[in-house]
Amino acid sequence: MKLYKNINRKYTIVLFTALCFLLLIKPKFVVSEEILHFKINPINKVETNYGSPENTYIALYSAQLKKDLEWIFETHTTASVEEIKQSFKKANININQIVSYELKEKISYITLKKQFKDSVLLVVEHFYKDGEIAISPVTFLIEDGVWKKTNKFAADIEFQDNLAHFYRTIVDNLLDITYSGVRYNRRTRQFYSAVTITNTSDKELEGPVWLIIKKLQPEEASLANADGIHFGEPYMIMLGEEKKWPPGQALPAKTLYFSNPVKQRLNFDDQVFAVVPDEGS
Repeated sequence: MKLYKNINRKYTIVLFTALCFLLLIKPKFVVSEEILHFKINPINKVETNYGSPENTYIALYSAQLKKDLEWIFETHTTASVEEIKQSFKKANININQIVSYELKEKISYITLKKQFKDSVLLVVEHFYKDGEIAISPVTFLIEDGVWKKTNKFAADIEFQDNLAHFYRTIVDNLLDITYSGVRYNRRTRQFYSAVTITNTSDKELEGPVWLIIKKLQPEEASLANADGIHFGEPYMIMLGEEKKWPPGQALPAKTLYFSNPVKQRLNFDDQVFAVVPDEGS
């Protein structure tokens, strides 16, 4: 570049390296929704990095596993730490109770990242060894140039309304799922089948509605037009977020395209997630 033509090559490399480093550590504000499949692996305290909401959550997750109260507080905003301390003081409970509980064995994934006002919301799904599944919404904002967990939206009505759409439920018993016959497209070399899902219950459901394709066989096969991966299984979005699905209504049919290089018979199970609104909501 002309701007740098008179700079010594050595210093150009140093400058470029420094700029790259700054870009890596500078917190970025996310302005769009992202569906993720990010497994959380615990770290040691010396590996802590607050450069993104995900990294800060990993630090918090690890601090909870190690029952390190000081580290837990480091992952929170100053206001949130003060709020926690005051709530324990008011209840006359020892603050160390935060790390005194027994932790159940689990595997956790960050599954959604979304902007909410001046913060970023992460939705974390925990899969426990005993079969229990829990969903944790966690919000983060930038404080002093780094991402920290905030509790500022705990009483926010709009935030609570948003959370309803993250609690997906398996609704297979409320539906009828119909597939057309599987056909082969010689031009694309893919197998395809149309799927229609009908709400056969007396409940109004809401999006997002996901069709999960499970245990797809043969092993070489894959869902070519999947919208994403949910814990290792491909899924199709059948209905968008917050959209209504009245009783008796069939969602618009979608075509599933399968890559199947060995051309063996396709077999799979399915599962449907949707939002079931609270009674009276």
